[in-house]
Amino acid sequence: MAERIDPENPTTLPSYWQHYVVYEYALPYVTDKIAMDAGCGEGYGTYLLAQSAKKIVGVDYHIGILLSPTFRGVINLNR
Repeated sequence: MAERIDPENPTTLPSYWQHYVVYEYALPYVTDKIAMDAGCGEGYGTYLLAQSAKKIVGVDYHIGILLSPTFRGVINLNR
C-alpha cells in the first residue's frame, strides 16, 4: 500500500512538502490544459493543479481515497 500524506499530521508533514514542491513545479505545465494526476492519493496535489489547469483528472488505485473531501466542490476536477 502506498503512503498516504496528510498535511495536518505532523509525522507526514515532511513528505507533504516534498510532494508539494513537485506539484508547484508542474503548475506552469498544466496551465489552461487538460491533465491527469495518476496516483493522486488524497488529492492535495491534484487540488493545487486544478487551480490553473483547464481540467484535471485524479486517479488512484485505492477507490476509497477518491472520496476524500479534498476533491469536493472543484468544478474542473474529476475523479
